[in-house]
Formats: sequence, structure tokens, C-alpha cells
Amino acid sequence: MAYHGSAIPGAHVIRFSVVIPLYNKAAYIDQAVRSILSQTVKDFELIIVDDGSTDDSVRRVEKYTDDRIRLIRQDNQGVSAARNKGVAESKEDYIAFLDADDVWLTDFLKKISDLIVRYPGAGMYATSYCYYTSGGREWPIRIHGLPKDFKEGLLPNFFKTLYKGTLPFTTSSVCVPRIVLSEVGGFPEGLQYTEDIYVWSKIVLQYPIAFTTATGIKYCKNAQNSACHSFLLKHTDLPFGKLLRQAIADGKIAPASIRYAEESIARYTYLNAMRCLLAGQPLRARKWTAQVHSRRPVIHLKTWLVKVLSLTPYPIVQFFGKLIWRVAWQSQTEAQNDRQ
Repeated sequence: MAYHGSAIPGAHVIRFSVVIPLYNKAAYIDQAVRSILSQTVKDFELIIVDDGSTDDSVRRVEKYTDDRIRLIRQDNQGVSAARNKGVAESKEDYIAFLDADDVWLTDFLKKISDLIVRYPGAGMYATSYCYYTSGGREWPIRIHGLPKDFKEGLLPNFFKTLYKGTLPFTTSSVCVPRIVLSEVGGFPEGLQYTEDIYVWSKIVLQYPIAFTTATGIKYCKNAQNSACHSFLLKHTDLPFGKLLRQAIADGKIAPASIRYAEESIARYTYLNAMRCLLAGQPLRARKWTAQVHSRRPVIHLKTWLVKVLSLTPYPIVQFFGKLIWRVAWQSQTEAQNDRQ
């Protein structure tokens, strides 16, 4: 893994550009903006990219008079295009992202600043997060794949944490140096899922990731137009899977991490099969299952289940859709019970 510390801005100049991609989040955008304006670190610009919202989102943003805020509007092109637009319009060396339904804790940028000072030259800086619902419920994530005594530092094995289940950070809890985003080409446009994992994977193949287990943001679990509530797949490949397979072939992934990278590909390939199934695309679901290559019995079992359900009348699949998806995403128990 290359560690080109000299290519990244020095820790003595820490200024942030914050990018919010916005699409029909009128019920959430106020709390997202307020969470940024209430940061203990005040040296930032906030770029909100409206991606063709049809609700009241824009009007809610326009009421803010803080001169650090810029609103940019574009036709609907997807979350990656909105993030890339925000990055292109940004002026500072460090780019942080916040989805419009998530909320930063008041010291999030301070935590990121501290990481930048302590680990100059990292390709990404990130905090952990907790879940929340609009009803006020909050609960922490369960982090797997890290040493038990890990609190802060360079992430020991990104692919192990990806393999174990939920990543210990989310897009709203990361900050990436502008130069690194430029090197990896930004977010892949046109993808509905795993666009963030694709970017993080490209970064980790070149740089270490600085991470703290301290909670920096609250991640919304019940936004109505969240990607996890939409199953129809428009794309037919898994770019981060292609990226990792090529990296393995090129010797860019350490031998100890290859198994984790391969099993991560298998898991997300299976999840795409499940999405096609729930979207009423049984043929495409079976095509995805044919691409699942795993040594884990639980993934084989779930892949077999998708094949069986793909032969089941769709109204039945649709009726049990939420239960099926819950089973599909159940990874924490798998991670705990999986023996290495």
C-alpha cells in the first residue's frame, strides 16, 4: 500500500468544504444544516447541491442567510453526481460529506481536525456513528473486524471490517482530502448502491484510513427515499467487485486481506440478487446468484434461497418483502458466529 503523505495538504492548514446532496428531504434538511452551523469548528463552507427536488427542500435551504452556505441546483442525476458537483464547486483542501437526512454532532469537525493533525497523509478521516429514527430513538452501531482495544488510529484492515458486516463509518462521517478525491476520480455516477464502497476501496488501495471509534454523526434509519428502500437495479455489474478482483490479480491487496475482499464481493453480489428479486426481476436475480463465489455456508444458503424465491409468484415475494430483506441484511450475527 502506498503512503504518499507529502501529496496531501499539511495539518497546519485545515479548512473544510462540506457537501450535502439534496433530493426531496424537506423533512430533514433543516436539522442537517443546523448541525453543521453549530459545529465548534467554524472555518468551513457549506455547499448544498439540490438534485432536482420536487418537494419543499429548496425553499427551506433558501431561508438561511449565513454567507458560508451556497445552494447549487441541477436536474436530477443521482447522489454521486450531486456529490461530485459539490466537490467541483468547493474551495477548501478537505471535503466532508453529510447526507441531508443525517446529523453531525457538534464536535464532528473537531474530531476530524484532530485526526488530520495526528495522522497527516492519510487518504481519508472518519468517525464512527450511531443510528437514529425521526421518532427519537437512537442506538450505536456494532463494530466488527477491529482489535478489541482499538479506539483511534490507522484502520488495520479495511477489507476485514467490510467483510464482517457494517462498515464502522458512513459517507456522512468521512472527510477526504481534495487531492485524493481527484486521484480516485470522485464518485461513480449512475450507481444506486455501493458507490461509496467503490470510492473507499480505491482510496484504501493507495492510502491508509485514519479512524476513531468515537461517535461523530447520527445516521437516519427511516428516511422515506433512502436508497435502502428502493430495490430496482438499473446497473448490471458491481464496480467495486471488479476493482477488487483486479487489485488482487495485480498484487495490490495484502495476502492476509484477500479472503476478506473476496467474501465482501460475494456478499454484495448476493445482495444485488436479492434486490432484483424484491423488484420483481427473477431472471436478473438468478443471473446475479450465478456470480456469487463464496466459501461461507451462510452465503451459499441465502443464495440458494434467492434462487428458490425467484421461482415463486411475485405477489408472495412482495408480501414477505420486508422480512426477506431483513434476513438478507442480517450480517452482524453472521460475523459473530463466523469462525476464522
